[in-house]
Amino acid sequence: MSIVDRLKLWRCQHVGRDVRVLGRVWIHGDGEVHVGDGVVLDASAAPIELRTAKGGRLVIGDFARLEGGCSLEAEGRLELGPHVRVMAFAKIIDNHFHRVTGNRHERPPPGTVVLEEGVVVEPYAIVLPGAHIGKGARLLSRTVVTTRVPPGATVSGNPGKVMPPKPPAP
Repeated sequence: MSIVDRLKLWRCQHVGRDVRVLGRVWIHGDGEVHVGDGVVLDASAAPIELRTAKGGRLVIGDFARLEGGCSLEAEGRLELGPHVRVMAFAKIIDNHFHRVTGNRHERPPPGTVVLEEGVVVEPYAIVLPGAHIGKGARLLSRTVVTTRVPPGATVSGNPGKVMPPKPPAP
């Protein structure tokens, strides 16, 4: 990891070995950001935003890859497992930041978000509070997910629905 990469990640509580940073990464907030070994933050096309509130914890697992324009925001806990790929302009948040009904100035409690090993989040997909994405699942472009996704599933739509497996070719 170069000196320039270290400087870009100075606000992180932990940065693993062989981390690469391309372009601008915005790290802000009063919470903790932990970056695993071999992570690639490729913000060459657009900045990447990593935000944590006081008491929040954002964990990026080993060999994960984040692409330009993506945004990860943790009020509580947001965890990416190893080998997760978050593509351009995807958004992952663990809080809605205001209530839909009642006192709109009161923040709802955060809902832990977990993406297990090997998950792929395609461009413009959104992962909302309380979502748990199983190992090897794939969220297609522009999908919105709020719930548990089984391992190996492919999810599409708003709200996200698990797509049936493709039949084998004849």
